[in-house]
Amino acid sequence: MKLIQPITKFHMIESAFLLSVPLLAYVAESVCEKGTNDWSLWHWVALVYALYCAYIGYFFRRKLMVTANAALAANPFDKQALKTWQASQILGLSCAESVALTGLIIRFVLGGALWQAALFYVSALVLILLWRPQEFQKAAA
Repeated sequence: MKLIQPITKFHMIESAFLLSVPLLAYVAESVCEKGTNDWSLWHWVALVYALYCAYIGYFFRRKLMVTANAALAANPFDKQALKTWQASQILGLSCAESVALTGLIIRFVLGGALWQAALFYVSALVLILLWRPQEFQKAAA
């Protein structure tokens, strides 16, 4: 199994995640009334949760990518390493999407303003773009 096929598949998955963030924002803005600018304790809890999701996505994606890259550099047809690579991609994109969903919670549940939710939406878009599916890095000889 070549790595090119999963990369194409994961670029399509990434595109779906990228499109879902503006869709979440649109749904929230079309349904919710104008929110308040107050920043309550629950807003801080949501912020900590979003930071935790980003940290988990970064840490475990990086850990799995290093493992997969080392194994794929030695044997490009290693199915277990390819599964690890795929898991790292899904994990990173899912954690970034969780940040966007936190923005939706800010609007729907906490009644926050658009600017408060937009912080989470923009952060999620940046994370999705930073954690693009990429080929494994060949080890330097």
